[in-house]
Amino acid sequence: MEGTSMATPVITGVIALLLETDSTLTPQQLKNILRTTADADNFTGVIPNDDWGYGKLNALTAKLENLKNKYNLT
Repeated sequence: MEGTSMATPVITGVIALLLETDSTLTPQQLKNILRTTADADNFTGVIPNDDWGYGKLNALTAKLENLKNKYNLT
């Protein structure tokens, strides 16, 4: 599988992990966490772009950001 057929279940799983920590997150907050924690590299180039969107999903960084926000950590 590739493209949205592969990305959709993966993103859904990461969103479930984020909601596990904070079930009050809005769709916009979830989108913001995913966008700001995505990785850029030599393949993605400057992001956002039409090929890679906001970059490569980084589930660990997204979860850590989620925990920092929930518990007001720095």
